[in-house]
Amino acid sequence: MAIIDKGSFTTIISIAVIDKLTGGDDGIINTLIDTAVEEMKSYLCSRYDVAYIFDSGGTTMLVNMYCKDITLYHLFSRSNQNQIPLIRETRYKAAIEWLNNVQEQKINPVGLRLLSDPEKAMVKAGGNTKRNNHQE
Repeated sequence: MAIIDKGSFTTIISIAVIDKLTGGDDGIINTLIDTAVEEMKSYLCSRYDVAYIFDSGGTTMLVNMYCKDITLYHLFSRSNQNQIPLIRETRYKAAIEWLNNVQEQKINPVGLRLLSDPEKAMVKAGGNTKRNNHQE
């Protein structure tokens, strides 16, 4: 079961617009929701229990919002890739930026369950950026 459904979109877009873009086929929106969830899981799976978050209702309002934004971006890009509304592109980019920041541990979202097995967690490696010393 997905964390959101077609009725969840009423807070940000009219269901009539979704029906127009899908031709009334609920299978399309359900597939796009599943795609958005998988996209989010790929960013969050290294640190968070994505099975609990997405399958067992352990999600947050912020995760739901970004999942809707990703879904709507894919919905609009499905119908006409050259005429995606600016708000859809902006919100999609914000969602991906948030997911990248969570993955890079720049953001630690409240309410998401961490992995219980620390051996499965990804290890972050790296160092400081290289400094250039210019001597004359």
